[in-house]
Amino acid sequence: MYIVKEEMKCGFVLELLKENTGSVLVFTRTKKGASKITQKLKKAGIAAAEIHSDLAMHERNKSLEGFKSNKYRVLIATDIAARGIDVLGIGLVINYDLPDDASNYVHRIGRTGRAGMEGRAITLATPAQGAEVKVIEGIIRQEIPVMKHAKIPDEEFACVPLIQLPKPHEAARPPKFDRHSEKKKWKNRD
Repeated sequence: MYIVKEEMKCGFVLELLKENTGSVLVFTRTKKGASKITQKLKKAGIAAAEIHSDLAMHERNKSLEGFKSNKYRVLIATDIAARGIDVLGIGLVINYDLPDDASNYVHRIGRTGRAGMEGRAITLATPAQGAEVKVIEGIIRQEIPVMKHAKIPDEEFACVPLIQLPKPHEAARPPKFDRHSEKKKWKNRD
């Protein structure tokens, strides 16, 4: 996993595509995001297609068949395709966005390394997504290692506590009990 600022993701994906040959499946959270990434990759000269629910069934089939036949090196998909894509030889899966439903992470990364073949999965997370990554790690019952890359600045997850607790010196203290003043109150009751 790489921690990458949102505005640097697309450029970083282009870098990853230069470093990795073979078929690549990129998962994005939204249909609009899939279209945007597809257009940027095409503009950079990369044979890419998209698959999501806004496309007619024949368009989805065309994209998928083009990916299977290596007409398209990169297929950009929303989670609609996570369970439905059964393509051998996908060498790399890139989670451009974390899934809305953390359980979809398993289905996404399961698209690579099928039938005993080798494959890799790379996840891009923004500095603000530390809590979402922890949920995914809980589901897969393992930590996702954070990688460094020369083309992106080192980032860390922003730690945002779920509950803001007051600092010890700011915490409200109960009033002190002064037993001498209490005795005086009892004596002066009359």
